[in-house]
Amino acid sequence: MTPFEKFDKKNLYFIKQQDYDLVLAGYPEWRAFVCAADSDVWIEIIPEIDIINKQIILPDKKQNQIQNDLFSDSTEKNEDINNTEMIRKFFLTIPTEITFLASCFSNSHWELVKAIKLLGNDFAGLIKTNPALAYVIVNLEKLNPSFVFYNNIQLFQRMIKTKRKEILRLSGFPDSDQMVKIFSKIDPLTIEISSLISLKETLSSNIKVSKRILQLLSFAKKINKNLLNLCSDYLDILMIISDRIVFELVTDENMNLKVSMIRQMIKNSKKWKVNFPEIKTLKNLFEIKKKFDQKIKIKREKLDILPPPPIKGNEFIQPLTTNTQLKSWSKRQQNCVHSYTSKIKAGKCYIYKVIYENEEATLELENHRNKFELGALLGFRNSKVSERLYAFVMDWFNKAK
Repeated sequence: MTPFEKFDKKNLYFIKQQDYDLVLAGYPEWRAFVCAADSDVWIEIIPEIDIINKQIILPDKKQNQIQNDLFSDSTEKNEDINNTEMIRKFFLTIPTEITFLASCFSNSHWELVKAIKLLGNDFAGLIKTNPALAYVIVNLEKLNPSFVFYNNIQLFQRMIKTKRKEILRLSGFPDSDQMVKIFSKIDPLTIEISSLISLKETLSSNIKVSKRILQLLSFAKKINKNLLNLCSDYLDILMIISDRIVFELVTDENMNLKVSMIRQMIKNSKKWKVNFPEIKTLKNLFEIKKKFDQKIKIKREKLDILPPPPIKGNEFIQPLTTNTQLKSWSKRQQNCVHSYTSKIKAGKCYIYKVIYENEEATLELENHRNKFELGALLGFRNSKVSERLYAFVMDWFNKAK
C-alpha cells in the first residue's frame, strides 16, 4: 500500500524521472512523495516549487544537488510531454488567490501554500500586511530548529491576531514593536532565509552594532536584499558611513564596486592612521577615493623613507634608503636585513647593497658612539664574499673616512 492511495486519484499527479518517481497530491491535499526508481519505498518530502514560473525543482540523483527543471530537455522525450502536462494540471489545483499571495515571494512557495491552507485567512492577511513576518512563520524551523511549526497551528493563529512580537521572539529576533515594523518594510520578493539568519546572528552579537542596525532599518522606507546583506556582512561600512550614504548604496547598480572601494579606504585609514574621508554623496566617491589614495601615498612614502647614510655610496655600493628597498634586497639576498628598520631609524646601523663584478653582497655600517665601522659583509644567504669584493669595499670605506 502506498501513502497516497487514500487521496482522490483525480488529484494525484505522477512525474516520472530517470532516477525516481514523484507523486504530487494537488491542493487542498498538498502532499508530495518520492520513490527511487529501483525501490518501492515512498518517502514524503517538501519539494521546491516555483509557483510564478510553474516549475518543480528537485535534485537529480546522479548529479548530486544539481537542479533539474522538469520543463527542460534533460528528461527523456517520451516522458517530457506527460510530465509537462502533469505539472500544468498540478498548478491549476491551487486557487488563484493563493497563487497570487505566494507569488509575492521568490522562494518557499510550497511552505507558503501549506501555511495558507492550515492557518486560513489570518495568515493570508498577514502576507498582505507584513509579508516578511509570514515568511518567518513558514521558515521558523530553520531559524529555530527546536520549534516544529505544524505542531503549533493554534498557537500561530493566536499570535498572528494579537501577539506578532511573539513570532519574532520564537525565531530569535528582538520581540519589540520596532522590530515588527521593521519586518513590515522588508521586500518579500528579495527575502531569503540565509539573509534573515545572518541578520539574527548579527543583532545578537554586539549591543552597539545592534543599536546601529535597528536605527538604520527603522529609518529605511523599504528594506531590500542589499540592505539586509549590508547589515550582516559589511558592518565595517555600516559603522562609519551615514544613513543617507547607506540608502544610496543599497539602491546603486554598482553597489559591489562601491562597497569594495569604501572597504579599501576603511582598511587603509586604519593601517596608515589617516582620517576616513567624509562622503556626502556616492556621486563623488571616485574623486574622494582618488584624493584619499593620494594622502595614503604621501603618508606611505614618508614612513618608507629611512635616515640618510653617513657615507655616500657609489656606482657599486649603494645605500638602501627606504623600507621598500630594504625589503626587496633582503628578499633577493634571502637574508634578514628587512628586520633592521628600527635599528636604522634609531641611527644604530645603515645597510648598503654591493654589486661588484657580477657578485652581490649586503654591507652593514655600524654606529658605535657616533663612530662608524664596517659591520657584516655577506653574500647570498649570508655566504662569505670573495677576497676581491672585500678588498674593494675596504678601499671604499677607508677613502670615505
